[in-house]
Amino acid sequence: AKVDAGPKGAVVSFRKNDFPNAAGLAKFLQTERARARMQPDHKLVFRGDFDTAAERIKGVRQLVSSLARIAGEAKAAA
Repeated sequence: AKVDAGPKGAVVSFRKNDFPNAAGLAKFLQTERARARMQPDHKLVFRGDFDTAAERIKGVRQLVSSLARIAGEAKAAA
């Protein structure tokens, strides 16, 4: 639903606090445990060094692409 990005990373809010592939998201969090975590309010926090606007855009694009791929895996399995 929303992505906020700054110099230290990004915060992703999911629509209705829901993600279509919870197992895939859990695997992503485990793989990226040094940089990603879920907050109690169901927002995904992703740490990164996004000092410039170009780095922010690139980092957010990669993150959102990864999340879209993971979400799509649930739809393909259905």
